Amino acid sequence: MFVLVHCRGEVLYFSEWDKYQKITSLQKKQLPAGMIQFILFDQQMNPLSERLVFNKNDEATLLSSELKGYIENPAYYLQDNNVSATALDYLMLTHGWRRYNLSSNSVAGSEIILMTKDEGVRVTSTDVNGLFIFQDFDFPDSASYYLQALNRKGRSLTL
Repeated sequence: MFVLVHCRGEVLYFSEWDKYQKITSLQKKQLPAGMIQFILFDQQMNPLSERLVFNKNDEATLLSSELKGYIENPAYYLQDNNVSATALDYLMLTHGWRRYNLSSNSVAGSEIILMTKDEGVRVTSTDVNGLFIFQDFDFPDSASYYLQALNRKGRSLTL
C-alpha cells in the first residue's frame, strides 16, 4: 500500500506504507495552510481511504473556498480553542467525504494523451489492467505536463 499527502495538487509526501512503522510524522509548520488530503492506495494505486484535515498556521486561508457545499460561519471553525478544533475535524469528515467505486474507475482499453510544450503530443493505450507507459520519454526538470484519459467512447476520464 502507499500513502499520498497533498495540498492543492502539490505532493507533500508519498511513500510505500511501512506496516512495521507505527507512526509517520509530518511537522505541522512544514505543511501549507489549508486543506491537506491524505489518501491510502492499494498496490494497483486504487484509492482505499481518504482523510481531509485543515492546517491552520500563520497564513490566512479561506476554509469555504476549499470545501464543497455551503459552510455556515466558516470563521467559527478557525477559532483557537478545542471546541472549534473538534468541530473543524467533524467538518472535514462530513464535507470532505468521498466515495470510490473502483469497478467503474477502470481505464482498461482507454486512450491516454500526454501533452507537453517541448515534446508535443503523445498517445498510448492502456492494457487490460488499465496500465500504460510512454516509452523513450524524458522528464526534464520543471517541465509541465497535461495527461488525459479517454474511454472507449472518446469521453474524458478523471485520473
